[in-house]
Parts: sequence; structure tokens; C-alpha cells
Amino acid sequence: MKRGKKAINSDDLSLIAGLLERSDDIVYRYEIEPEPKYSYISPSIEKLTGYTAEEHYEDPYLYQKYIHPEDREDLKDLLQKRKKGFANIRIVHKNGSVHWVQRNETALFNPQNKPIAVEGIMRDITEIKEQEQALIDSEQRYRDLTENTLAGIYIIQEEKIVYCNHGLIKMLGYSSPDQLIGKPVMQFIAPEYRNIVQQEIRLREKGQKETSHYELAVIRADGTRLPIEALGQKSVYQGKPAVYGIFLNIMERKKAEQDLHVSETNYRHLIQHAPDAFFQINMTGNIILVNWNAVKLTGYAKTELQKMKVRDFFSPEELKQNPFRYDLLKKGKTLYKKRTLIRKDGQKVPVEIVARSMPDNTFIAFVRDISARIEAESQLRIQSSALDHAANGIIITNIDGDIEWVNKAFTSITGYSKKEVLGKTPRILKSDKHELLFYKNLWDTILQGKIWRDKIINKRKDGSFYTEELTIAPVFNDSGKITHFVGIQLDVTGQEKVLQELHKTLDRLHRLSDHTNEILEQERLEISRNLHDHLGQILTAIKMDLSWLLRKWTSTPDLVTRRIEETRSLVDQAIQSVQEINSGLRPSMLDELGLWETLEWLCQEMSKRSGIEIEMNLKHKFIRLPEQYVLPVYRVVQEAITNVVRHSGATKARLHITPLKDKILFSVSDNGTGIPENKLDSPENFGLIGMQQRIELLGGEFEIKRKTKGTEVLFNLPFL
Repeated sequence: MKRGKKAINSDDLSLIAGLLERSDDIVYRYEIEPEPKYSYISPSIEKLTGYTAEEHYEDPYLYQKYIHPEDREDLKDLLQKRKKGFANIRIVHKNGSVHWVQRNETALFNPQNKPIAVEGIMRDITEIKEQEQALIDSEQRYRDLTENTLAGIYIIQEEKIVYCNHGLIKMLGYSSPDQLIGKPVMQFIAPEYRNIVQQEIRLREKGQKETSHYELAVIRADGTRLPIEALGQKSVYQGKPAVYGIFLNIMERKKAEQDLHVSETNYRHLIQHAPDAFFQINMTGNIILVNWNAVKLTGYAKTELQKMKVRDFFSPEELKQNPFRYDLLKKGKTLYKKRTLIRKDGQKVPVEIVARSMPDNTFIAFVRDISARIEAESQLRIQSSALDHAANGIIITNIDGDIEWVNKAFTSITGYSKKEVLGKTPRILKSDKHELLFYKNLWDTILQGKIWRDKIINKRKDGSFYTEELTIAPVFNDSGKITHFVGIQLDVTGQEKVLQELHKTLDRLHRLSDHTNEILEQERLEISRNLHDHLGQILTAIKMDLSWLLRKWTSTPDLVTRRIEETRSLVDQAIQSVQEINSGLRPSMLDELGLWETLEWLCQEMSKRSGIEIEMNLKHKFIRLPEQYVLPVYRVVQEAITNVVRHSGATKARLHITPLKDKILFSVSDNGTGIPENKLDSPENFGLIGMQQRIELLGGEFEIKRKTKGTEVLFNLPFL
């Protein structure tokens, strides 16, 4: 016969209610429908949270105040998964303390599968959590102790080494565990001790002896012997009998205390000479140890610091906004913080603090002055701004050529805004003025990690073309892989035009030079012809006349006198020829009378010869020009007046000289027909080019003006 379930009577319910009232566990039922509320919650909820059961009945959302913000999402899981579940979460007590609880909740659903309530039990597991952490810390300390101890620790199975720590490796003079693991232990034991060691190992592996303690000698890697003290114990390793043991260096036993002292001294020496300020702080925040950089950073003496608390270096406002998290340090976390430290003299110093807890329940902190770093970051921002405002266009792309950054000069050169080019490729500037091979060479070069430089014709946003000198350099990461390309643009469109003009000017200069050489050759030929044909004939006639005079002097004195007069006339002609030739080379009047009188004489002579009225206007003849100005000024004025006489068809001309504060102006003007337009810029007009070159070589300015009637040659020279 099938047995049915026993019904719960009122006594059972009273018993259950009493148990719930007295239990430290919290039992609750939370209704979701028709409205959120607690239909039951144990009184012990007040002990866990600080809030009474009555407060929960009055406020169904009270739990949101004490459930830790980071754990609230876990509460939604049960409803979403629609099944029972455990969750470990944190509760923030009304007094601010934090507790770990284990929640076991079950969601209840109506026939429409909609959640209508949650039933659950909560249990305080803070102590269990702390024990788990303590166990983890203990295991970590054990591992650290095992690996960092000076003693040699080993595990032996079947007389072979299956584990050894760094201390044993170092003790035996080896560099890695591979040199010991799997090797017979006897190969490291001095021959005279092998029997006893082998016997001790076998006894412990068989369980006939728990522990052993004896002395022996081992053979180190370099062949030297080292006396040691061996401590061994029977153990199990990976499910098999084994021997766990420790080797102690007896030779160093007597110096252990001294070595410890040396080690501590070295530690303190390192701390004292650490590049950062060092503080050791106890649990109450009192400073117990500092180094010299801490003295330097804070401005306090070491004795003063050891009477202070670490909070004394920071303002109350900062501590309120950014309090010390000793709670996190106690949990083993390493904290990194940026703060503003206040020195003894009141100066504020930006610092970076790295703090952690120590096994002796103290805290250590390394404090670094980051003023220089902040300054460097500021400089970096300045440099970044400088790049953005650089005159050259700068463009940065990724490895695929997508534009990631451009500066203002780039947008100015190309006409594209930064927003228009980001994410695009430089192909938007392509002008189709280059062959595909040109671009292939570009990419082949930069993808090989080399720098590419060349001139390139690109197209602006408005469709106009411009020439730029482009340099593209690859950017590498720490692994030597190309990540970006940086392009630097220099718009040389204007320079190209200048170069074209320069080539034209050089061509003119070459033509002028050739023309000058031709003129010099013609002048030399003319001088030679004059000297030979004119002056030579005159001198020959003089010579013949003198010979005739010598013969005829006594017989015909009247005839001789007449011949002497004729000879004097020939001599005068010779002198006149010499003067004309000399005047063509350099007028002697420039040296004898000066520039102004010579120019006045030039105007009078040219006026007599041409019939053109030529006037010179100079108010202050006492002005003296530098010697290097004299001949060029004379030649330019001479050329200008000669051009008037030869080409202008003028009836009047005027030389006007005006001294100013820092320069002197010259003007040669006429009332003739004027110079033709095509003559002004003609590269064949060597006379005008020569005049201009003479003036500009002296640092002056030269200009020719076409007037309504006539032409004006203007030039000026600076006063030295």
C-alpha cells in the first residue's frame, strides 16, 4: 500500500516559525505579482544588514540600498534562467561594513510561466571567505618560501631527483632545473657517502623510517666538494612513495647571521639609493622608515618624518575626494595613484604613488616626483600643436593608406577639410599627371621600410594642380612591423615658377654675356683700327715731316715754318684722337673734375652733336658718391642719353638728380616717340639689360617708364 505525505499541523508550523525566528540564516519570500512586497523575512536580517524586518515590509525596494552595486546583476539571473541557483554576493551593512553572503533563491511562476515570487535563504559566509583568502596567502607564502629560500629542497623517487628548488640548483653550482631533474641523486653525492645516503633513502621510501638527519658531502658542478646537512622525511609525490628533503650548507651556517645582516644592509642600501622616495608605514599610517629621496622630496628631516603620518603630506580636500584605500592594500592589491604632495615649505608637487602591503602587516610606498613627466607631456602637447600649425602639410595614414590625421597646412594646401579626408586615401589628390609606374615605385619603396622622396603633381579640391615635394616615411612598432606612414608636403608651385623665371634670366644673362663679349671685341677692333689707321698715319706723317725739316731747314726756312705749322696740326689731331679713345674707355674728367661736372660736360657735348636740348638738374653738387658708384652711374646716364639721341626722335631731354635721406634718384626723360612695348621685355635688348645689371649689382633699383610722350629711365642707389 502506498504511503501518503504527512500533513503539517499547527504545532509543526509553530516549530518551523520558531526555528526561523532563532536562526542566523535569513529566510524570505518576495512577492512580484500583483505588486512587489516582502510577504515574509526573518528578523535576523537586521543583524546582517542593519535594517529591520519591519523596514523591509514597509519598503519592498530596501534591498537595493545594501546589495553591493557590482553584484546586483546576479540577482536578475535567477528570474532570467527560471531555476534554482546559488549566488555569492556582497552586502553593505548600514554601518558601512561589507559582508559576503550566500543566496539560495527559487523563482516561482504562474501557469502563464510568468514569475510571481522569489523564495530564498541567505547565509553570512564572510568568515569562510576570509579563511579561503588566508589559505591562498599561506600557500603563496609557502611557494615563495620554497622557491626563494637559501636551503636546497628536493624530492626523490626511485633514487632520482624529481623536484628541486632554486636553492638546490644554486647550491650545487648549476643554472637550471633540467640539469638535475631525472638524474640519479648518487651522482651528486661524494663517493664515501653514497652507501649511507642510498640506505637512508630506501628506508624512508619503504616507510621503515619516517625522518633522517645526517651530514654528508656533495659534489658541485665545478668538481668542488661542499659539506651539507641533510634533513629528509618520508612523503608521497604524485601518488607514489617519495623522499622530501632539505640540504643545508654547513659551511655557511656560522655566517648565516652575518649574511642576514649583510642582506638587510644591502636591502636598506638599495632602499636608501632608490631613485624614488621610499616610505614604510604601519597599520595606523605612521611612518617608520624612509630613504634620503623621501627627505629630498618632502623637505622634512628623517627624524621629523618618522614622527609623522603619511596623511600629513596631503590636503584635507584631496583626502576627502581620494581617501587612502588601506582595505585594498590589506587584500594584497598593488595601488597606483596620482596625488599632489605638499612639501614642508608649502610647495605642491605632483607625484605618482605605488603602494602595496608587506608580510609583516606594514605598507611600503614608492613616491615619484612626476613634475618632469608632466612638463614633458606638456611639451608633447606643444609639439603636437606645432605639427598641427607647421607650414608644411603633414598627413598620417595606416598601413592600408587610410588617412588618420592631417594638419592645418594640409587642409590649406589641398582645400579639403580634415573631416573630408579622414578615412579616405591620398588618391583623392591624384592628378593623373604621373604614370602608374611612378606610384608603384612609391609603394614598393615605403613597404620595404624605406623613405620615399620626390616631386609630385597633385590636384586640389577645386581642381587646380599644384607641385609639392613629398617625403613619405614608414613608422614601425616595437616588433619592427610597419604600422603607419607619415607624409610631409612642401608646396613648391611658387618655387617652380621662380625656377622657370630664373632659367629665363640665366638665358638672358648668357645672351648678355655673349653680347658684351662681342661689344668688347668690337671696341678692341675699333681701338686697334683707330690707332693703326688714324693715329698711326698721323704719327707717320709727323715722322716724315720731321725728317724733311732736318733736310730743308737751312735752304728754305719759310717752307720749313709752314711745314712745322702743318705738323703741329697733325699733333693736335693725334692728341684729339687719343682723348676720344680715352674718353670711350674712361673719361679722364671723372678723375680730374668729378662725376657731376663730367655729367654736365656729357650733356653739353651730346647736345652740341645731336642738336637736342639736353638739360641737367642737380641742386647740391657737393654730394659725393662712393667711388664704386661713379663709373656705373656715368655709363648708365651715357647709355640713356645715347639712346635718346639715337632712337627717341626727341627735341628735349633732361637729366634730373635728387638726393634723399637714404638714397639718390636719377631720371633721364625725353619728349620723343617713346620706347616700343616689345622692346621693354625683349631678351635681345642688351643695352637696357646691361644698364639694369649695373644698378642692381650695386644694390639699387632700375625701371623704364613709357609715358604719354617720351620715355623715362629711372634708377636709384642707396647711400652707403
